[in-house]
Amino acid sequence: MMRQPIRSSVRRRRSVRVSERLSRFAGVAIVGFALALGGCAGVMQTKQYGDESDMTQQPPAGAIQVGEDHYMVPAGADSDGCPLFRPWSGSKPVKTALYYQKADGSFTIGKEQSACVAG
Repeated sequence: MMRQPIRSSVRRRRSVRVSERLSRFAGVAIVGFALALGGCAGVMQTKQYGDESDMTQQPPAGAIQVGEDHYMVPAGADSDGCPLFRPWSGSKPVKTALYYQKADGSFTIGKEQSACVAG
């Protein structure tokens, strides 16, 4: 009969350990979930492409039209003096990259394909 109380106290200790682990996990999960929601808040507040307010925007000065509401805007030059361009649109998403202009007037990301090759 002496062993019965010992076993119940061991069970209680184990159940306490399990409940402590679960409460810690729940706390970490709640904090992680809150951080994830907080990180998405900035994304939800960004401007949506295609809003009516975008349609009134004019392309920046010096922009070259390459498609319907798609322009390439001068963005300075690289270390060799080759002109760089960035895409712009008032109503469509564009890739965030710098482009070079080819000899035929089209645009490329690769400098070796551009009209400005150091040589």
